[in-house]
Order: sequence, then structure tokens, then C-alpha cells
Amino acid sequence: MKLHLWFVLALTVCQKCHCSREFVHHFEISQNDIPSKLQGSHRQTRFRRDADSVCQSQETTFLTDVLRKKTQILEKRVFQNDSNTGMALAWAGTHGTMIVVTSQESFGIATGASNIYRTEDYGKTFVNITSKLSKEPTFIRKHAGIFRHTDDTNKVYLVSVRPDGTVLYITEDSGKSFVSVKLNFQIDGQLHFNPKNKEYLMASSSVLTVKTIYVSEDNGKNWKRIADSVQVFKWGSNSKVDTDQTIYAAIDSANTHPFFATFFEIKYDLKKSTDLGKSWTTLMKDVISFGHQDKFLYVAVPEKAGSSLRKMLVSTDGGASWDRTYLPTMNGERFFSVLDMNEGLVFMHVDNPGDTGHGTLYTSSGKGMLYSESLQKHLYPNYGDSTDFFRVQSMRGVYIASQMRDDNSIHTVISYNLGGTWHPVPKPPGSTCKDPKKECALQIHGTYSRSRGIISELPLSVPSATGVILVHGHVADALQTTKPDVYITTDGGYSWRKALDGPHHYHIADSGSLLVAVPADTTQPKVIRFSTDEGRCWHTYDFIDKESNETVMFTGLLTEPGSKALTVSIWGYRPDTKKWTTFIIDFQKIFKKQCGMYNELVMPKLKLNCVVFNGLNEKGNIQGCLLGKKETFKKVKKDSWCYNGADYPLNIQENPAHVSGMIMNVIMGSTDLMVGMIV
Repeated sequence: MKLHLWFVLALTVCQKCHCSREFVHHFEISQNDIPSKLQGSHRQTRFRRDADSVCQSQETTFLTDVLRKKTQILEKRVFQNDSNTGMALAWAGTHGTMIVVTSQESFGIATGASNIYRTEDYGKTFVNITSKLSKEPTFIRKHAGIFRHTDDTNKVYLVSVRPDGTVLYITEDSGKSFVSVKLNFQIDGQLHFNPKNKEYLMASSSVLTVKTIYVSEDNGKNWKRIADSVQVFKWGSNSKVDTDQTIYAAIDSANTHPFFATFFEIKYDLKKSTDLGKSWTTLMKDVISFGHQDKFLYVAVPEKAGSSLRKMLVSTDGGASWDRTYLPTMNGERFFSVLDMNEGLVFMHVDNPGDTGHGTLYTSSGKGMLYSESLQKHLYPNYGDSTDFFRVQSMRGVYIASQMRDDNSIHTVISYNLGGTWHPVPKPPGSTCKDPKKECALQIHGTYSRSRGIISELPLSVPSATGVILVHGHVADALQTTKPDVYITTDGGYSWRKALDGPHHYHIADSGSLLVAVPADTTQPKVIRFSTDEGRCWHTYDFIDKESNETVMFTGLLTEPGSKALTVSIWGYRPDTKKWTTFIIDFQKIFKKQCGMYNELVMPKLKLNCVVFNGLNEKGNIQGCLLGKKETFKKVKKDSWCYNGADYPLNIQENPAHVSGMIMNVIMGSTDLMVGMIV
């Protein structure tokens, strides 16, 4: 989230796999369903990959009965007796357990009782468990009404607003049982989970933007009020600097009226508690904003008393000492934005003067104090949250960003070395540019494109699928406004190929051995496309028969967090009856076997089928080791036709790299797995 310095130092670092938004999903029934204007315009051209002999062999050898519906992989569930228009679901427990809440609100006020359901099989069967919460009607908030603990899959929390007060329903066994806790405050926004202690929670109530914070030491059963007049608060990080009882908060010691605190710049005291809010120590006065993650604690403060210029200080010892960052000073119309802290250093965007829509991207030293320029004219408009900066989770050190040119056109760049150098994204082999006079590359759509109405998903990568990235894009000299296609890389961004024509909703499943996609250029799709060989071949399955008159308004394509499951669900509702409907597809049934495992890793010195990735630096030389580490990984060979399963390990081994090496992919023998090494 990007916020100006006079408000909050931004921390857009929720790209970790444990972010709560991955665990909870929200859907809404529209009261004015109009079929997409693009409906029926989806290109029906036969994919070139459909004609490939390998793809045809897959269909005839493995998929004949599935595609002809002789082998059933689809189940359908309709919520017949539920007329609520809001739905939220939380993944709980393991292997397909979900808690689903339907709610009805009008202008933020509950107009109907909620229904709560539970499934243990990805939605094939649901049990109504509403009575486990209360014998009285329950009104779960439509928004911010259900939370899943980020570090304990069995803990789910439901927030109910009742005439006699707010009630928190807590389950610690993924919905088998609940306890209810009546609160003496109204929870605003999120529950905050402690990264070191699963029993510690924080929550807040607020008047406008001014908060009162509360803490629980027993998983929400009892709460204590610990601070008032709070602007921002955070648990301590998971680093050695903080304990499980550390809290940081920006507190207005003058207790300014909420109206003035909301609309005028207030300077705060940055305070720290090491005993869950029982006592506080002031770390810094006149703080305009602060941010905290891992070992880094940042504050923005005036350059000097009475100055409109801002400077940034950093601490790596929990606020005991501070150093000035070597970044430009700012006035109140410009902003810093911390984009990422996940790999031992900081990516910092510094806004350029004027309403330019761009700034300079810097990377820090290990202490977060010294910065070097990484990328000029980095796209980050002054309105909204529309930076395209993206950390690739499937390959260490790889980042994607957007850069503006002097003519205000936007193009995509990629870094393979933690922002040390940036390059155009390599275009797929054989692709051509519309204008042969211009240099072209793969242009990738991100948050900015979506804010401008482009139908596209954000880039997608997961740690369990090494090297895989799915994106929407065009081969051109700059970002385009026409409908994008889906592209894929399986080597961390060094080489790309076109995967699907037109925009799609997509997901990675089974640790990358299964990719699924639903057309996004219609609001009423009837097919799902899937690939078992990292996007080389795609097969189409009708989850609604072509001859059927049934239509379902699409609301979401879901896979279990972690991207290891083989079951995929498509959620939507009937436009005529407004009934929630889900289609559950069990892709494990298309496989005959589980992939075999190596007893030991065979190292690349055997030189079997050694293929060097196109990992070249700007001088054309093979890159050496990245941050002194050598990584060895295992992944499924593309032609194996087997599944990994939910218990498949990530299989990445790290060792120090003592010599300059090369990036390579080694395919071993006739087993289902290949071994690769990145050094």
C-alpha cells in the first residue's frame, strides 16, 4: 500500500505465502447481472499446441475417458436454501477443509441472518454448522467478518455484530467446535496475528483514523485495552531483534481530536512495548510515519524542527540506535515507499518531484542505511496503489517492475540479481513485433493495467513451483491496451512462451505440475483449461455442458493455499435464481500414479543432458552465484504424467557457493523427476 509521508510509511510486502488474503476469499452477488460485453467474443481458434503430437498423445493416452465424461472428475453443489448475497470462505485445517459464511447486508447493516457451512472435501459436501455458533440468529460481517490464523490452519475467527454487542466466535479445530466471546469494543478491520506466539492477538477499534488497541494472550478469549490515540501499530517481527511480546505503535501523546488527527498532519511518538502493552518506551518523537518488517524499523521525521522536509531513519536493533538513510529528503507532496524486505535488503521507491507518476527505485545494504540506485523512472503513480513491482516467489533474486520512458509509454523490466541490473523481458522465440523498426519484448500487465480497466490477472508465482511464473502480456515495445494473452516461464524469467490466447483467471496447483485457467473475457465461462506439463499442452474440460442452457456468473477460481492440492473449485451463482453454485474438479483422477522420488540427489557433475539456462548478464557472460548460495532442486519432468500430491516437499537444498558457477538445468535418467542446480 502506498501512503504519503504525512500519513504512513508504506510497506507493500504482502507477497509472502502466509498473507491472510490468500486464506480468505470474498464473493458478491450482483443484483443487476449483465452478461459481459466480451461474451461470445472469446477466440475459438485452435491453439497451436492442440495440434502438437505430444498434446494429442496426452489426450488419447490419458484423457479420452475424462473429456468424454466417462470418468467423472466433476461435482456440483448448489446452495438451494440460501438467499444471502455475500459469501466469504476461509481455508481451515488441511486437505480441503473450508468454512463458508453467507451474509446479507444493506449499507453496512445486516438485513438477514448468516449461514455458516463446513466442508472437509473441497466443497463436494457441505454441512450447515450455524447452530454450533449460537442458537440465536447470527449476523457475521460481510466484510472483515472471517479471519484465518496466518500460522495455524485450524484457527478461524468470525466477527458477529448483534444488537447487544459484538461477538467473536473462535474455532481451534477448523470448525468442529466454537467458543463465543462477547467483546466490549467493536473490532475494526483486521485481527493481527503474532509471528512468534499463536496465542497472541491484537485488534483495534477506531474513530475515523484514530485507534484504540487491544491485546489477547489466550487466542481471543480475553482482551485488554493497552493504548489510545494510536495511528499505526504492529507486532514485533520474526527476527531475533524482537520477542513475542514486542509491540510498536505510533501514539499521539497530545490526544488530538480524531477529526483533526484525520485531516491534518500530526506528529507522533513511536513507542515500543516489550511486555504486551503493560509499559511503553518512547523510541522517537515527532514521527510522521513508521514501517517495520524483519530486522528493519523505519521512521520518517522532519529534517529539522519546523522544516517541511522529511528524512528517513533506520534501525536494525529494535530502535536502540538509529542511522540516517542515504536517500533524498522529501517534502510533504512526495513519498517514500518500502516495496520489499524479503531477501535481506530493502527495495525503496522514492517519488520524483511533481506529479510525474514515477520515481527512483533504490536497493539497500544489509543494514538498510546505504542505498544504491537500482531503476530510474520506476512507475508508481501518485494516486491509488498501482505499482507493478513484483517479487518472484519461485526463483530467488528475481523481480519484475514497470518503467516509464520519456514519451510516457510504459515497458516491463526484469532483474535476476536483486535489482542489481534490469533488462527487457525476453520475448518468446518466434514472436514478432507489429513495428519491425522498434525493439520489442514481453510487456507484462500488473496492478497499473488493472487500474486502467485491462482484463488481466496479476503475475503469479509460488514457492512450491520452482521457476514457474504466469503472467498476462503482449509482445510489443510498450504496454498495450488490447486484450492480453497468457505467457509462462519455467526457469524463473529467463525464457518465456505463450501459453493461452486471451485473458484468463489462472492458478498453480500440485506444486506446479498442474496449471488451471478459466477464460476471463466472459462473465459466464463454461470451460476450464488445464496443463500437466508446465504450460506446453493445454486441454479443455467443459464444467458446464455445451448443450446445456445453464449459466453461472463467475466469481472465483480457487485452489488450496500452498498450491499443492489437485482439487480446483469454480465459484459463482445462477443469474436467474441468485443461488450460490460451486463446481469441484478433482484432477487427481486424471493421473494413474504418483511421481517417484529420488533416494539421493545426483549432482550435475554427471553431465547428463545438461542445458544451460539463458541467464546472461549485460556483458553476455554466464552469471555466477547469487548471494553466495548454490541451490539444488527437484521438479517433475514434463512428460511424466504423474502427480506430486499434497505432501510433496519443496526439495530445495542450499549450500555455500565457493567458486564461480553457472545456472543450469540437469535432467536425469528415466525417473519422473529432474534435478536442477542454480549457483
